[in-house]
Amino acid sequence: MTHVSALHCVFACGFALAVLACGGELEPGRLVPGELAFAPRSEPLGAFELRLEGTSWRDARVRAFHRNRPDEPVFETLPGVAFLEVARGRAEAVAGGIEDRQQERCADLSLDGIEAELYVLRISGRFRCTVLDRAFELFVVPEGSAELRFHLRLADASFNRIALLYGRAPGERFYGLGARDALALEARRYAVWVSRAEAPGPGLMGRLLGRTSPPPGSPAPVPHLLSSRGHATLLENPEYSTFDLRAPDRVRVETFARELTWRVQVGATPLELVEVATAAAGRAAPLAAWAHAGPIVLVRGGSAEVRRQLDALIGAGVSPAAFQIEDWFGVGSLDPDPQRYGDGSGLVAELKERGVRVVVETSAEFPVVERDAAMEALAAEADAAGYWVLGLDGVPYERGGRRWLDLSNPDARSWWVDVLQTQILRDGISGLVLAGGDGLPPDARLAAEKSGEAYHNRYAEAGVRSAARAFREADVPVDGLTLTATGFVRSPRHGAVLLAGDAGERATWARVVTAGLSGFAYAAVDVDGAAPAEARRRALGAAAFAPIFRVRADAFASAEALEDLAHAGRLHAAWSGFRGELARQARERGLPIVRAPWLHHPEVEGGDAFLVGDQLLVAPVFEPGAERVEIDLPPGRWVGAYTGKVHGLPRQRVRVTLEAPGGRAGLLYAEGSPVGRRLERALASGL
Repeated sequence: MTHVSALHCVFACGFALAVLACGGELEPGRLVPGELAFAPRSEPLGAFELRLEGTSWRDARVRAFHRNRPDEPVFETLPGVAFLEVARGRAEAVAGGIEDRQQERCADLSLDGIEAELYVLRISGRFRCTVLDRAFELFVVPEGSAELRFHLRLADASFNRIALLYGRAPGERFYGLGARDALALEARRYAVWVSRAEAPGPGLMGRLLGRTSPPPGSPAPVPHLLSSRGHATLLENPEYSTFDLRAPDRVRVETFARELTWRVQVGATPLELVEVATAAAGRAAPLAAWAHAGPIVLVRGGSAEVRRQLDALIGAGVSPAAFQIEDWFGVGSLDPDPQRYGDGSGLVAELKERGVRVVVETSAEFPVVERDAAMEALAAEADAAGYWVLGLDGVPYERGGRRWLDLSNPDARSWWVDVLQTQILRDGISGLVLAGGDGLPPDARLAAEKSGEAYHNRYAEAGVRSAARAFREADVPVDGLTLTATGFVRSPRHGAVLLAGDAGERATWARVVTAGLSGFAYAAVDVDGAAPAEARRRALGAAAFAPIFRVRADAFASAEALEDLAHAGRLHAAWSGFRGELARQARERGLPIVRAPWLHHPEVEGGDAFLVGDQLLVAPVFEPGAERVEIDLPPGRWVGAYTGKVHGLPRQRVRVTLEAPGGRAGLLYAEGSPVGRRLERALASGL
């Protein structure tokens, strides 16, 4: 389990327990004799087989095999080591994460019985604790031919920490866990906790007290760990969890819950693993066709200024898909600012006639002060109905001048959907940008006796679900767009487009690629038009191959900047038909539009290049002044879109140097690809 400070443990738990819970890295528990007479045995479970192996409790282990891999386990525990642990604990929020305080830990494990009935295996046993043993039941059930589902149930509900420990093979590599800043996961702990903040270090006093930095969260985490050995682990628990990859022989997964459910998934290729995981969690909803017809441009300044900016863009050859109007609302309002936009509907209708949709930002976090009359009326309704997230004192939780709507409450959620639907219908809005989503306090109290700690990850997901329902009930389900900088497991199934553009160029693209491994098929990146010209071109060269990209109008005011934007827009338009085909694959198979080469070519482990579908290979340029870029080229024959030169070998990867004119991304296409030839012709004609 996680570290706690030594002094806290000494005073709160006593010296012996302080040594147990705080002294360095935690030692795993043991498998100890139980009522079950140990003997190797095997139980068939559909396409799987679960084996209890070993000659004594000291080397006993559980291993699962798939019928397609009878000699290679897809899940295995360590010999003689307890593969489950439980504890009591209390979480404290720190910036960017959680710090745990544990009172009792039960590490040793005994097995009392194994019963098989049809396709259900029931394993019963006990955890050895400081005072009394704690009983548990573990149910193992096959889910189709590619998943084995495990569900742990504790007899004592006062234990709220569960850890799973399983083995890893030498050289085994791991990927996934949602949006991360690098493709291959390092030997460290990762948190499944929705957060856009960097977790700070513990400081000098914290280090003296034995504290460590919280493991890094993610703006869009997913408890989905893929292995280079062709299997994956997917937690069904929405609560805070950590994946510890520091030990060379084991993976430790911990969740702050009273029950634990996980799936072991099998696939012949990494691509199949993504399909299996998205089938279980929910695949991407259809993407509005207009959303990727050009850049989304952030504008402000009132109706006249918005019209002027549109004229300037179109005059420069830029065809925006939408305007995100940043000052659409007044301060503390959910109505269009009357001084800037009148009632709003006239401008929206005019823009739509010119092929430009309108997107606005909204949030389920309400300001406490400086609200206009309409916002005051909505807040009064929420007050009267009891729709706010509460503090421990039973009054609405306030922090940073804001309150949170309790989206775990079905009535509050329906009320919020009605508010959004009113905006969509009244103003003709086509898209919503959801602000926040990562700030729900862990010590808050929500409906149905949920804590903020337990619902924190689901809060971002609930916002996307509410927006999707609002568009659906407004009769524009396939025409509405929801962009969000935060998300969780089921966000993609509600049509979420992940905003990945606030982490620096390299980290931004890493988040796009890694989020795609866990279900986020659609992503949007932002381009800083205020950057120096060379950096702007580099960013636009890669952004042209994102499903969606955003720019800020006032940063593209010069003729040179507009020319760069027009070039990127035409390049983006040149593969629009292929983008539609990839969107269909996202709906039907859960596959992302932007893909890690590893998905199709497991021998290519990392690097900055990414695939668009399986036919385009894009190598962003991140180094200032560079007009060439080196990449590990996957097996096959690939054609340079700028040069027509053929690269690659049929059955092995090679290191190649690609042309990147003007610092724009290197671009290759699979030999014979129709979309590649279209792009090549477009580039040859100067777009």
